[in-house]
Amino acid sequence: MERIKAPKGTADIFGKEANLYRYIEDVARSIFDIYGYCEIRTPIFEEKSVFTRSVGEETEIGKQMYTFADKKQRLLSLRPENTAGVIRSYIEHSLYSSSKCTKLYYLGPMFRYERPQAGRMRQFYQLGTEAIGSHSPLLDAEVIAMALHLLSELGINGYQLKINSIGCRKCQQTHTEQILLEVKKIKERLCSDCQERAEKNPRRILDCKNKACQEMTKCLPDTSSLLCKDCKDLFSEMIHSMELLEIDYIIDPRLVRGLDYYSKTVFEIQKEGLGAQNTIAAGGRYDYLVEELGGPSVPAVGFSAGLERLILSMDRNIPEQEPDIYIAYLSDYLEEAFLLANTLRKNCLSCLIDLEPKSLKNQLKEASSKAATWTVIIGDEIKNGKIVLKDMKREKQLEIKEEKIIEWLIKRKNPADPLYPVKKRR
Repeated sequence: MERIKAPKGTADIFGKEANLYRYIEDVARSIFDIYGYCEIRTPIFEEKSVFTRSVGEETEIGKQMYTFADKKQRLLSLRPENTAGVIRSYIEHSLYSSSKCTKLYYLGPMFRYERPQAGRMRQFYQLGTEAIGSHSPLLDAEVIAMALHLLSELGINGYQLKINSIGCRKCQQTHTEQILLEVKKIKERLCSDCQERAEKNPRRILDCKNKACQEMTKCLPDTSSLLCKDCKDLFSEMIHSMELLEIDYIIDPRLVRGLDYYSKTVFEIQKEGLGAQNTIAAGGRYDYLVEELGGPSVPAVGFSAGLERLILSMDRNIPEQEPDIYIAYLSDYLEEAFLLANTLRKNCLSCLIDLEPKSLKNQLKEASSKAATWTVIIGDEIKNGKIVLKDMKREKQLEIKEEKIIEWLIKRKNPADPLYPVKKRR
């Protein structure tokens, strides 16, 4: 019988790799808490229209959606990104009824049918934030600062922050018209994707990764010369806010992002050495999306990052999980060891115990390999109401009364607290 395998573009994540994902998620949660964001968990699938009305059906992401009909023939899509789902929830639950800026963050799997490659699978994991309800350009700078704070805490260095403004609806319409005038001259020589973009969303031709297209489209107008006064002023304020925060940036007037809902500020954080997929975090404003999905006119700004690319970018090793205690025992005292393990866990002390018969010597080797802080050894001393406790870091051991062991270990849960008196040097 043929062995069953995970579908192409998906992966089983376990062991050290799972710890790495959890580490990033824990760091992200702590950073988002600092900035006043609350977690939101949206469904993994939504009505297809939630995404087609936001990211755009003809964008790369729109074409890569996993869409299926349920038993009532309603079209549903696995989420290819999460901003649209968050905004749908924001509208459905009338979160706009509060005058405050709503700050939300999410973590979880996304799905896109694309060619699997380093840093991008068909099921991939993403984290992100959405700040909904403020026009302030200072908020744009704060979101970028938060993204950089996250990268710093993860030990990610050597990246470039690129920013741009793609303007309001009026600016975008002017930009589109100007691009169309120039594209007519070179359309037949562009790649098939760009020829299609010329019909659906001409501005996204600037986002093409094909080097030949990039060379031919150098003549196309960028956004900087076509912004209205209000958009220019907002972008200048945002840049001033970035400089207040001492954030290094590069203005890239050809940066447009690959989703239809963006407006005004857009940014990408890129790191060399990751191949074609070199953007590790990105985002921007989407001041019209709430309205386009059926809500009131409410501005918003956010960012997202794929965990796989963050992992590829990390320059540090994370500490492995180490148990507080390993319980070793002579075979005659299995029940006593088993009961002690249960009691320790009820008192929030992590412990390992091998319930299969093994020599005490092998158990102590296992305790050392697992880097346990202490090893509890249950041997013949138990007949006298005592348990041996070994400090694995200092290679010292002592006997503790059985009835005192739990209290004693709880008091010394901090590994820095020595198990034995330290003599002061004269």
